[in-house]
Amino acid sequence: MAGFQVLPERNGYWGHFLADAGLPGCARVGPGRAVQWIDENCLVFSTWRRSSNRGFLFVLSLMALLPLFSMAMNVMLSIKGGAQGWPHLIVLAALFFAGMIGCLALALHLYRKPAEPPVVLSRRLRKFYAWLGPSRGWQSLDYDTVVPISRSDSVRGKHVSMPVQVLAVVALAPGGRQIDTFLPLSEPALNDAGPEDLWEFLRHYMNGDMSTLPASAAPPPWDGVQADLVQLERLVFDPRIDRDHRVSGLSGWLHILFPGSLVFWFELAGFWLLRRAPRVAWPDALAGEVDALTMKASPNPAAHPQQWTGALWVRWLLPALFNAVIVLAPMVLLALLPWTTGGS
Repeated sequence: MAGFQVLPERNGYWGHFLADAGLPGCARVGPGRAVQWIDENCLVFSTWRRSSNRGFLFVLSLMALLPLFSMAMNVMLSIKGGAQGWPHLIVLAALFFAGMIGCLALALHLYRKPAEPPVVLSRRLRKFYAWLGPSRGWQSLDYDTVVPISRSDSVRGKHVSMPVQVLAVVALAPGGRQIDTFLPLSEPALNDAGPEDLWEFLRHYMNGDMSTLPASAAPPPWDGVQADLVQLERLVFDPRIDRDHRVSGLSGWLHILFPGSLVFWFELAGFWLLRRAPRVAWPDALAGEVDALTMKASPNPAAHPQQWTGALWVRWLLPALFNAVIVLAPMVLLALLPWTTGGS
């Protein structure tokens, strides 16, 4: 989204405009994974899937402690006296211990880092609320004055870029087309309906009859590691695993086994950190209704029998073991290296 500072007047390569916010909507499909909670007062979007990087760094920082400690101990045991151990071996051991302290500090920072709250749309107040960081805090955008757009962008990988469309609303500075606030509403990977259908759903929600609104999927439970597995299946492995946690044939099982063996502990650690992270306080205008909504969406063990047994762990047992081997094996080899090379 970098460099997008002035809103064009016409559709073009940048994207296209969507229907005005004040027009009634007639939603044909639900919001899919783009919305996590909804009731007659407010709608809470799903958080953007940023937990993977957090989990990746957390797991690697803990795993790196093993080879760093092994190397530090090997160097310390090699010091036989002041003439043989100073200064190079002492400095080397100090560097390894400093690396251990750095890894522990990074893991602690990731554990204590507050979770970024999702965007909220208040039907009662007719406003979007978005957290823009500690320096700017919460900002509200008037639903009836924002400009809805489908913004062209790309998801960049190592070798390829995949074009995507991002549903966003724009608040303009007074007297021109200069963008004051650009607010993406849903990550493309989680927007199963697409920008147009999701915006139609939001207009129906804000301007239409709630009784005719397409049903949204029930929110996952938010207690314990079972909740992290549910999030893993719904946000990372959909549509290979549906909302009722049924695997879609052989291709679904292969997807669980092979990609799952590469990312399982990183993704699970990300969701675990996100669940245990400190929470940013909701704006005063929203606190009551969002708290009421989350209470209504609290998990009911009887309503999710599969999720409250060991069934999910049985499904992920092999990917968990394979991923543990993939992560641990290089660290164990590095830890053994100084003890198997004759002290060189």
